[in-house]
Amino acid sequence: MLEYNLFENFNPNVLNQNSYVIAGGNFVKPPTPLPIARGVVMGYELWATGYEYTSTATLSGEAEVGNIIQVLTNDTYSMAISSSSNITFDINYLYLITDIDDSNKATLKNYFWACIDGLEIPTSLLTSKTTAAIFNSILTSSSISLMVHGNYMNTNEVSQAISWNRKSETDSAEDVAKDLFRIAKIQPLTFFQDRKFTNQSGDIITLKNGIFVGLTGTKWTRTPKTTRVDFKDNPSTETETIVERSNYNYIDVYIKDSTGKYPLTPTSYTINSSNVLVPLASYSGDGSDLPSQRIVKTSFYDEAPSAAEIKSEITGDTIITKIYFNQSKLQPLQVNDLVEIWYDGILYSGYISDRCLTDSSDRLLFIEGVKK
Repeated sequence: MLEYNLFENFNPNVLNQNSYVIAGGNFVKPPTPLPIARGVVMGYELWATGYEYTSTATLSGEAEVGNIIQVLTNDTYSMAISSSSNITFDINYLYLITDIDDSNKATLKNYFWACIDGLEIPTSLLTSKTTAAIFNSILTSSSISLMVHGNYMNTNEVSQAISWNRKSETDSAEDVAKDLFRIAKIQPLTFFQDRKFTNQSGDIITLKNGIFVGLTGTKWTRTPKTTRVDFKDNPSTETETIVERSNYNYIDVYIKDSTGKYPLTPTSYTINSSNVLVPLASYSGDGSDLPSQRIVKTSFYDEAPSAAEIKSEITGDTIITKIYFNQSKLQPLQVNDLVEIWYDGILYSGYISDRCLTDSSDRLLFIEGVKK
């Protein structure tokens, strides 16, 4: 069993106001409220980041939907906050209670995702700012549902050149954040950290339990760790389609001529093993770099399409592999570690996106990386 602290909702309507006076006369945001109860969780499945799965736990005491719960563990995490320094904090999972049944089993939403739940952002923001600035805009929005005092991130790692494919004028902050984190190979960790202020007399004033989000790993500039997963780690795998595109790999293109007629013969294209669009009329290879089987699509155009338009018609789905396995005591991995995993004779490259604690296990979720 693990212990927990129960809090009232961390309402930014109150906590985000500079209404608290510290010694010396400075006005700052008020302290996080103290717990209203303490208890233990039983029959729990607790996810560190909530990348994909929902956490649940049976609580020993009464609680209400909208309460905040902090589940305490015996572990610590050393998070890089600059190229030369780390902070160490207790790994205590922070959730919003979204449902609770008659047996006191609670459904728990990871704090970060609860914080931005329901938030919509204009898609124009995606092309006008860097991805690091997009994340900051989401998290500092006046519309977030829960209080956040600050965040840590390595902008060099978070700032990615992402091809945003958004046709609507707005999109949910959750969908945008998930795309951003997937490309950057990182997930948000929420934790308590004391806030320090210098008053007008030059004294340092400390307010406990500020709420921070970390988008870094144990090192400021992460480098991949290599490990092997086999049967003793009780692995399970599944695939996820990130982007659905086309079932075709070969296309015949007909383009109207100046008289408005289509030609008798098409121009044919495919994509080679290097993901390059290949016009078959000018291809001079031996075929070993082309698809082993043709799945043909025919398209008719009034005007000549661009190479990108043609390629999009025959580019396959983006599919990633997820591996769920036991934490190793000999080579423990942390959330947000970049990892190269040998499993079943294949080398997968990605990162540890989540960690799951249950009454009887400590398991990790590895997510294969995707291209931008």
